[in-house]
Amino acid sequence: MNTRQEPGSPPDSRRAVAVEILKRHVTDHPDFRDAWDCIVEPLPVRGLQHRHYRLRGVRRDGATLLLRVPRQSFWRLTPGDNLAYQIAAFERTAPSGKTPRLFGS
Repeated sequence: MNTRQEPGSPPDSRRAVAVEILKRHVTDHPDFRDAWDCIVEPLPVRGLQHRHYRLRGVRRDGATLLLRVPRQSFWRLTPGDNLAYQIAAFERTAPSGKTPRLFGS
């Protein structure tokens, strides 16, 4: 058993609660009601701006889905404004074909 705590990660009990909250929010979204039995897998922390989670057991167009969850905003945006900013950025860069596809917001 690996007991090493990843830098920037909450303790296991808080992480489990966060994962369950994320799963509840995902399955409340009309585009992801089929995700109720998925596994939300936290991915390694790589930066300060957001955190990634893999939705194992849910696929769209053959792709495994990732959740990109904002952690902070350098511009002090509210969580809702931060999400709106990130959605706009993904939509703006989508025509390049270099940005991961946005499946829900």
